[in-house]
Amino acid sequence: MSFDADFSYAFYETLIRKVQQRYEICPLRDVNSHVVDAPDGVPRAYWRHDIDVCLSSALQIAKLEANLGISSTFMFIPNSLLYDISSKEGRDILCKISALGHEVALHFDISETGLSEADCEDEAQLIDEIVRQAKFIGEIIDEDPKSVSFHRPLQRFIRGPSSLGGLTNAYAAELMGFYISDSKGAWRDGNPLEVVGSATANVVQILTHPVWWGPKHLNAKETLKKFWETSSVGLSKAGSDDLADRIRETIPGVALEQV
Repeated sequence: MSFDADFSYAFYETLIRKVQQRYEICPLRDVNSHVVDAPDGVPRAYWRHDIDVCLSSALQIAKLEANLGISSTFMFIPNSLLYDISSKEGRDILCKISALGHEVALHFDISETGLSEADCEDEAQLIDEIVRQAKFIGEIIDEDPKSVSFHRPLQRFIRGPSSLGGLTNAYAAELMGFYISDSKGAWRDGNPLEVVGSATANVVQILTHPVWWGPKHLNAKETLKKFWETSSVGLSKAGSDDLADRIRETIPGVALEQV
């Protein structure tokens, strides 16, 4: 039974403290400096955020986590349909997140690269594009990204190689033994407090999407509607409709009511 009853910041803090009862929370950039399966006796939770929709929500979560003394990984789409990391706002937010001690890394959206299905079968060409996009992010934060995740990942990379183009693959086999996510605004494995509380694995990965979280709980449909309404201020009807279409394309699993 999936869980979508509480996406408030208060619940988020409770989840962090629950995880900390057993695990050291780490960003993905630390994977290569750790020994897999924690033979050093330190169970670890690698915590990442895929930024699909909203830059400002990413910064809010980054500040919340920094106030709790943890660092995690924030992964951005360079060619996003919904935000622009090369804008002044985008650059400022990425640099602020990095300055808070978090990892800023690549969220790779194959559908927005211009690569054809045939191109995607050419792994060398795909990795070249991953490296190019990671370099673009690195130029913004003045630091080379260390990790990559996929927006709608190719099946062959799930439980796949440890690294791609020198970047830690968030979907590497050793990071997917115990994996929970709030994708589409719901924890499909159930209440994460209970799931984490019963975990026995030494290595876990937690994926959250900052857009779903806020000062008070909203469900996924309500959250996307609020984002659309706020972002549509000052837009023409055509511009507002186009934004709605881009939201639906980016998050196809959550219905944004017809506008």
